[in-house]
Amino acid sequence: MQTKAALDQALSAAKSGGVLKVSGHTAGLNDMYWGAFCASGNPKFVYRLVDQLQYFDERNDESLFFAGATAMWSLASNAKTQPAVRSAIEDARTKADKRTQELISKLVTEDPEKIKLDSGEIVRKQRETRKWK
Repeated sequence: MQTKAALDQALSAAKSGGVLKVSGHTAGLNDMYWGAFCASGNPKFVYRLVDQLQYFDERNDESLFFAGATAMWSLASNAKTQPAVRSAIEDARTKADKRTQELISKLVTEDPEKIKLDSGEIVRKQRETRKWK
């Protein structure tokens, strides 16, 4: 069922001009950006992930937080193993606002597992205080 939904979403994106034409801020869209980057090597998809970092500080909307948190973790993880990702992130840093630059500095220096654990702790606290379900 999930595979069919993913394929349907990919087909829809392809028909409308590709994933760069899709708007939104979700963890699922981040996965689409990674898939498109892996298929093409086009750094524009990494730039889109960097744009999602602005939602890492979101504490009112759980879905937006997950868009930022999954971008943060996945960029950190892939920057460690893929020079093209690291290069695109560094390029994006030069054009980013101050907070995004700080987040980029964090993701290129911290262990991706720590970022993942920290994100999980944020979710736990938000749910504990009933701000998120």
